[in-house]
This record gives sequence, structure tokens and C-alpha cells, in this order.
Amino acid sequence: MRLENEEKIIFKVHPHWLYVTVPEIALIILGFLFLRTAHTLPYWILALFIVALAFAMLVVFLDWLCVNYYLTNLRFIEERKL
Repeated sequence: MRLENEEKIIFKVHPHWLYVTVPEIALIILGFLFLRTAHTLPYWILALFIVALAFAMLVVFLDWLCVNYYLTNLRFIEERKL
């Protein structure tokens, strides 16, 4: 992040915790509903689904973790760390 001349950071914050909690809860509910109805599927498909669900939850969490918002006296900045 690069500040202009005479620019000062007033406030720094992450997105609200609900930004990560709501999608995580939705993924948990989706997983629960799928696993309740998928008792006739082979175990490798269930294991693959659980791994994909865990990966999606990790992506949502890391996206939330890597975003910062800055309010300066001149502008609003959204910073994404890779």
C-alpha cells in the first residue's frame, strides 16, 4: 500500500467476522444435508466431498484473513495480501 503526500491512515480494520461465519455455517449445513442423503454412495465419493468441503472452508477463511481496509484522510483503501 502506498500513501500519497500528506495522507494519513485514520482507521484500519478486517472485514466483519460475519463475513467469514455465514459462508462457513452455510457450508457446514450443506455438508450435513449431503451426508444425510448420501448413505448409498461409495466411501471414496464421501471422502472426496469432505475434502472439497474442508478446502472451500479454508479458502473462505483465508480470503477473510488476507483483506484489510484502510480509511485515510483522502480515500478508502482495500488491501489484499496474497
